[in-house]
Amino acid sequence: MGWIVPKEVCGNIVKRCLRASDGLSLCLNLRYLAEKNCRFIMALPGSLKYCRELIDKHRDEIVNKSECYLGPDKPYGRAYDVNELGFRMRVHVYYDPDKAAHDGRLLHEEIAKTENELAEMTEPPARSLHHDRYFFINRSSKDGSLSYRRNPAAIDKALSQCGFFLIAETDFKKRRRRFLTSIAVVVWSKRVLTI
Repeated sequence: MGWIVPKEVCGNIVKRCLRASDGLSLCLNLRYLAEKNCRFIMALPGSLKYCRELIDKHRDEIVNKSECYLGPDKPYGRAYDVNELGFRMRVHVYYDPDKAAHDGRLLHEEIAKTENELAEMTEPPARSLHHDRYFFINRSSKDGSLSYRRNPAAIDKALSQCGFFLIAETDFKKRRRRFLTSIAVVVWSKRVLTI
């Protein structure tokens, strides 16, 4: 069985190294790896619906909870064994308050940029631009002008996801758990994850 891990984290123990940006984070590819009995450690993108649901489900169990505190200058975290994708894996859910503040700033910058773009438009934007992610966009029935307003529910939902990152693994041997958790913290501390 080969390991699939970030090469810069584990150096010589890697037999195979694949990048998550090659599409490995898709559910079908994860299932394929599990069916082929490959052990893997992989960052999961927060954009996956499954990941957002997992964060929503366990947020209150992790955020600022002393039993999830991993130490000074480290994130809060907890591991969960899950089967929702059709195979058993352990997902480490981490929360970092500094990352939450940074992610929140980036989100507000994106919202402000989108609002500025909408203010200059006379026609509704193309759906591919995703301007409707955080805004209600309409055409006025009176004069045909473009109108928009913020969608507070969508913005709050996005803010609730800030600060989290997830790492999945499929090795359940107890002697390796401490090693795997240390890999996750090393990956986090080097900020290799851009989720």
